[in-house]
Amino acid sequence: MPMTEDMGSTGRRGARLEAWARPLGNPTGPRGPDRVIRSAGAGPSRKRMAGLPSRGIDHRERLYRHPASSAHIPPGEQNAGLILIGGKMPVLFRRSLARLACCLSASGLATSGLAAPALAQSPLPSGTVRLVVPYNPGGITDILARGLMQPMTATLGNSVVVENRPGANGSIGATLVARSPADGLTMLVGVTDTHAVNPAAMRNLPYVPERDFVPVNLITRVPLALAVGPAQRGIQDLRAFVAAAKARPGGLTHSSWGVGSTSQIAMLRIGETAGIELLHVPFTGAAPAAQALAAGQVDSMILPAGAAEALARDGNVRVLAVLSPERLPLLSGAPTMKEQGVDLSVSIFQAIFAPARTPAPVVALLNQAVARGLQDPQMLEILRGQASVGEPMTTPQLAELVKQEQEAWGRVVRGANIRLD
Repeated sequence: MPMTEDMGSTGRRGARLEAWARPLGNPTGPRGPDRVIRSAGAGPSRKRMAGLPSRGIDHRERLYRHPASSAHIPPGEQNAGLILIGGKMPVLFRRSLARLACCLSASGLATSGLAAPALAQSPLPSGTVRLVVPYNPGGITDILARGLMQPMTATLGNSVVVENRPGANGSIGATLVARSPADGLTMLVGVTDTHAVNPAAMRNLPYVPERDFVPVNLITRVPLALAVGPAQRGIQDLRAFVAAAKARPGGLTHSSWGVGSTSQIAMLRIGETAGIELLHVPFTGAAPAAQALAAGQVDSMILPAGAAEALARDGNVRVLAVLSPERLPLLSGAPTMKEQGVDLSVSIFQAIFAPARTPAPVVALLNQAVARGLQDPQMLEILRGQASVGEPMTTPQLAELVKQEQEAWGRVVRGANIRLD
């Protein structure tokens, strides 16, 4: 407990416990508001002081006036808390302080973890951390973000939540984060679409990735797969799919998670290579697009490999090919596109971004939290279910990856003359 100087008639004979003060009236000078100091009233007996010195302690209730004070506290008012004199910490007698230190040392409190505050402070301010997912719940981006919530909460000490802000191929959620305070409490789970496709396809994009975001860490690169739904049960492989599309130009449909999305562009690239044309049916996220495929509302879709495997378990959806350089252990029975005559490999990166000008210590802490989150056993299981592995990297490495993806997808978007506005 704090001990303050006894300024009453007893003079410098001891110390008082639990002194209390409050401002009253108007300021009376440079020392600020009037303040009064009051003793704790009747104190404990010598035996109950557990070894604290009692000599010089006057147990009678008295009022003491601070030299700068012109007011007092009415008798009988209870006191509690810590006294501040002129905005400073309490004054302690050297002799009383020495005795108190001896008592604390004997009781073991002086060296306990509870006796002193933590020396290091987190650069992240207090408050809830938001992971903004620019797509609907249930898609791959949402699944990965929710897998990181708990381990990141444990690392940061702040509660981490997922907030879905779908629309405009991810640009609505991305714009929200770009305009958020740069304090580390709001981050974007950005993907190839938000940072590589949209800048090339949208002339009036509200954000510029390299100007408005700072890369934090990469989560993973998700492989894709081509699948057909129950409306096309007779199609067994890619060759049959191409033949059916050629027989009815524009007759087969395919869903995607948005106009200009990697899902749509990958299907366009298949069409250009194979010489086929399909009718595009866009949705606001991967989850509703995949549900439409499973329900037979559309004929085909390029979707994340993990989602394709999950839909194929009951036999309603058939995976025709994977868009990866090699076969995937999760879909070992599905051949690659290259094996079937179409040399195409496509994946989508999933990464964490913070608003530009977020302090470097905060970015470093967030980078570490994501890296640790990717090692969490539950997160590893989620990644395996998506035919993916965690790929944490440094901020400069992620910035270079985004630059490479922008160049590659930019050529595809411009070549196909894709415009989203």
